[in-house]
Amino acid sequence: MEPASKIRKVCRIPRQAKRCRSYQQTKTGNRTREFGRYGFLKHRFIPLTDGQAEHLSERDAIEIDFFRSLANLAAMYSFEPLDVSGKVYPDNIRCAYRDAQLKVKTISPHLTLIVLRDENHLATLATIRPMDLGATLYYVPVRPLWNLLHDIEQQQVAELLLSVYAYLYKVVQVPYYRDGNSYLYGTYEMIGEWVEEDPDSLDTEDYEAQVENLEAATCHGDSIRELLNIPCHLAAFDQRVKDFQPSYEWEQQLHQTCIKYLNLYQSYPNRSVFDNIHERLVMPQEEERIYPEQYLSFFWDYDDCIYDSLFETVNAELQEKSVMDEPVAMQLFDCPQPQQMHSLDFEEKLFELIEELNSLL
Repeated sequence: MEPASKIRKVCRIPRQAKRCRSYQQTKTGNRTREFGRYGFLKHRFIPLTDGQAEHLSERDAIEIDFFRSLANLAAMYSFEPLDVSGKVYPDNIRCAYRDAQLKVKTISPHLTLIVLRDENHLATLATIRPMDLGATLYYVPVRPLWNLLHDIEQQQVAELLLSVYAYLYKVVQVPYYRDGNSYLYGTYEMIGEWVEEDPDSLDTEDYEAQVENLEAATCHGDSIRELLNIPCHLAAFDQRVKDFQPSYEWEQQLHQTCIKYLNLYQSYPNRSVFDNIHERLVMPQEEERIYPEQYLSFFWDYDDCIYDSLFETVNAELQEKSVMDEPVAMQLFDCPQPQQMHSLDFEEKLFELIEELNSLL
C-alpha cells in the first residue's frame, strides 16, 4: 500500500490589478443640495419572506422539524437556545442555527452541527464527526492470494486468506477492480490502452512484461472474483481460523490478523464500509471530491511493472481534489438523545486491519 499524495487546495494566484483607464478631471460646478435618497445602497438587508413563495411553502413543517430538534439538542448539551420569537422565517432558523452551531463547537470542538434534509426529515439538526483517513489509498492486493492458491504447501494459508477476502468483498463491500463499475476497472483499462497505442515508447522486453501483467491482472483477477462469490468461503471462516496451525512467525502474524477480521465480522455481521459514508455530507458545495471507491479497493499487485503507472495515474487525479467523502458518525436530534453517540469503532478497526494485512502481504 502506498499513501496518496497529500490533498492540496487549489487557490487563485494573486495578480497585480490592471491599471485603471486615465481620465481628465473636470471641474464640477456648484449645484443645489438635494435629498440623499440613495443612502439605502450602503446597507445590507437580510432577505425575509411571508411564506408565500412556492419553494418555501413547507414553512410550518420545516419550523416544527427544526425547532423540535433544536430543543432536543439544547437539552442534551445543556444550553439555552437563542430567542428568535421576534424574527420571521427563514431568518429565525438561520439565527437559531448559527447560535447553536457556536455553542456545540464550544462544548465539543470535534463535532460539526448540520441541518439535515432527506426522505424522512425536512430540517433536522444533527451532529457529525468525520473520520480522518489521512489521504491514504487502502488498496488490497489480489496477486498474493493467487500465488498462495497455486502453492500446494500453502493451501491452508490460502483458504484462510480466501475467507478474509470473501468477507471484505461480500460483506464489507470493498470494490473489486474487475467489477465493471469500479474506479480501478477504468484505470487499468486506460493503462492497457496507453500500452497498446504507443508500443514504441517501450523496449521490447518492457512492452511484453506490461502486456503480460495486464493479461494476468485481467484473467487471474476474474478467477479470484469467482472464488470470492462462492458462499462456502465465508461460511467456513470461523472453522478455518480454529483449524489453522501456524508453522513460523509470518503465519502466526497472519493468523492473529485473521482472528481480528473474524471478530470484526462476528461483531458486525452485516456492516458495510458504505453504511456511514454519506455522499456530499461534508462541504456539499465542493464539486471536486474523492469518493470511497477511489481510495478503497482490491487491486492486482504492488510488485509488478504496472504498479507505478497505476499509482501515478490515481495520484495525479486525486491530488487535485480538496474534499474526501470519508466515514462519518452522525447523531440525529429528531427525538431526545440521552448522550453523545459518535462511534466509528467498526470503521477504525477495519481500516487498521487493512493496513495490517497489507503489511503482511
